[in-house]
Amino acid sequence: MYRQFNPFNQYKILTLIYCKVKINIFVRIKFHKMIHNFTAEIMRDNELNQYIGIVPGLPGAHSQASTLDELYLNLKDVIQLCLQEMTEDEISNIPEFIGIQNISVAV
Repeated sequence: MYRQFNPFNQYKILTLIYCKVKINIFVRIKFHKMIHNFTAEIMRDNELNQYIGIVPGLPGAHSQASTLDELYLNLKDVIQLCLQEMTEDEISNIPEFIGIQNISVAV
C-alpha cells in the first residue's frame, strides 16, 4: 500500500509535542516560585492627597498612589522587582514581620 507524505500531519505532531514541552516547562517554573508575604505600612499624606506605602525590612520597597487599590498594585510590583535583584542569601535574611503593638504614653 502506498502512503502519501503529508507535511501537515507531521506539523500537527510537532505542534502537539511543542505544546506539551512548553506546558511542562511552565509547570516546572511555576512550582519553583516561592510565595513571600510582606506587610506594608500605609499612611495618608493629606498635603499630597496620596497614600504612601513602605515595606519595612525590604530596602527600596516603597511607593505612593492616589487610591489604596493602586497603591497595592504598585507595592506588589516594587516588591517583585526588589526580590528579583536580591540573592537567595539576602532573601533568606529579610526580617520576619511579627506584629504591631499600640503603645500609649501620657505626657
